[in-house]
Amino acid sequence: MLALSSEAPASAQAVTREYQNTFEAGVTYFKKGDYKTASGYLRRAVNGAYRSNASAYYWLASSLLKENRIDEAMIAFAQAYSISPHSEVGHNSMQTLHYYKTRIKESETLRTQIASLVRKSADTTMQRSPAASFDSVNGSGAGSSSGSEPELLVDQEKLRSIKRQLKPVTKHSRPGPSPNQFMAWPMSQQANYVYAGAFQAIEQAQSNVDEAKRELSQAQARSNSLVPAFRAYGETEQKFDQRKDASKQILDKILEPYKNEVESCTNQLNDAVTIKNRAQQALNTPLYYQPYGVPRIYR
Repeated sequence: MLALSSEAPASAQAVTREYQNTFEAGVTYFKKGDYKTASGYLRRAVNGAYRSNASAYYWLASSLLKENRIDEAMIAFAQAYSISPHSEVGHNSMQTLHYYKTRIKESETLRTQIASLVRKSADTTMQRSPAASFDSVNGSGAGSSSGSEPELLVDQEKLRSIKRQLKPVTKHSRPGPSPNQFMAWPMSQQANYVYAGAFQAIEQAQSNVDEAKRELSQAQARSNSLVPAFRAYGETEQKFDQRKDASKQILDKILEPYKNEVESCTNQLNDAVTIKNRAQQALNTPLYYQPYGVPRIYR
């Protein structure tokens, strides 16, 4: 690893009276344009309480970049990505690494360090092969960036806009008992459930299914624009197909919680119907028997 200083510059010592948090101090100095002081504080932050914070590494990388300490900045961007690859910070970090891929390729040491960090992220998430993860950054290998980082091919501004418009998924509670709870009831209680909630539970479960489907439909309507319909000017057909495939992958991830809720509500409706049928069976079953003679049936 490159030897990076963790000491805050002498000019920054006075900030400790105003800011107790090194991360906050680093961000404040960055916004003031004092990038040297900012990087000193941010270096202390990531070496301390913020060692697992992707945003702290991202701010540190940005400060180093402003100081023209590009190699150090690339390592910090790679660390930010390795901590949180699927966040906006991770996406922006990978985009920066792509932008400087020529410089990264020219340095064997730098390329090895960054590749190690990116592969570490791939091993942790188990969502893409370690060998392909860094191919999109250093240009080595035959794989394309769309195979390992579909998020980078998606219009990030449009994606953020869609996420802001989407409403949170409504989580519906189960109406009535679960099948296991119902079967644990005594026979008389099962029979009484025909009049004490079986049909109301079905009605509520159907309402939940309708609401979950409505939310899914609304989310689809707001999200479908993420998939491009036309090629960009000068774009090849292959690149256009890659963008479409990547957008569809992200769209599936966005809609997955809504689809899961529809499935959950549908299962609860099926359970409510099954429980109602079993309750009716219990109602038509002899509930108690005399020690001798014919069974006594209670309605």
